[in-house]
This record gives sequence, C-alpha cells and structure tokens, in this order.
Amino acid sequence: MVTRDTTSATEALQLMVQKHFRHLPVCNEEGNVVGLLDITKVFHEALDKVERSSSASEKLYSALAGVQS
Repeated sequence: MVTRDTTSATEALQLMVQKHFRHLPVCNEEGNVVGLLDITKVFHEALDKVERSSSASEKLYSALAGVQS
C-alpha cells in the first residue's frame, strides 16, 4: 500500500493508524516512489496543522469580539 504525494498529512495519518503502519511509501503521479512517511513525523505535522487552525480561530474570535464592542 502507498500514498500519493498530494495526500494531506491528516489523511496519511488516518490511513497509517487504521492499517497499523509505521511507515508508508509516497508515490508521484507516475507511480515512482518519491519518499517514505514516518508515523511520528506525520503525527507532528497533523498536530501542527490543528494548532495553527486553533490559533487562527482564536484570532478571528478576538477580532469579531472587538468589532462587536
């Protein structure tokens, strides 16, 4: 089983957890292996994405609260 180089970190992490994979080859459009994902790195990327999203949401909430007052 492989993943594509266009797959998001969250999708790759979900696949790796469901299939109990620690590593997952990454292929390009031609089917050539261009990398190897490690579950630890993918987990940290997904966590960073969640943290950035949370931070952006907090900033938006603060800005909207300022507009209301």
